[in-house]
Amino acid sequence: MLKSEGHTTGPSGIIPHLASWVHKKKHGEGLMASEALHEMSKFTPMAESRAAENYGTGYKALLKEVLGFSGRQVTVRDMIGVLFDKVNYDHWPIEMPLTTTNQQLGEALEGYCDRALDGWSGGYNYRMGGVITGEMISDLRDLAETLKNDGDVRMPRVYREIRVDAYTLDRSLDNFYNYV
Repeated sequence: MLKSEGHTTGPSGIIPHLASWVHKKKHGEGLMASEALHEMSKFTPMAESRAAENYGTGYKALLKEVLGFSGRQVTVRDMIGVLFDKVNYDHWPIEMPLTTTNQQLGEALEGYCDRALDGWSGGYNYRMGGVITGEMISDLRDLAETLKNDGDVRMPRVYREIRVDAYTLDRSLDNFYNYV
């Protein structure tokens, strides 16, 4: 993921970095570091507006508090397997999870989100009696969309990191410099 912090790591960067961290703790997402990049993200699908956080707050809570993961490099494939086992989600349509495409994983995760919010199909049980919150489901739904947009490929994901090749990155930087 290409991330533009907007401040240095030396003594002059400690105060803005700390301010962003405090804001993140209070509001669930960090401060916007680059207003120019933020504005550009509104007009092009090549950039996604994201503040200074690695996980959505609901997803982070799901990993740590509900599924018992620790650390920052939990793959989506690992998370989905543990989540579906933990909530007894028996609609796992994929026989071989290791060879499943990201699109198929996204569709399976989207199906789980739909069922977890359905009051008629045991959704409350799929949310572990309310332990899995609406915010967690919302972050999972966003993740499912990202996986589906990856298409018919199999690549590891930790969350919703944006992946670009060198050519696309160079072209985006050219567009950015022409925009500002």
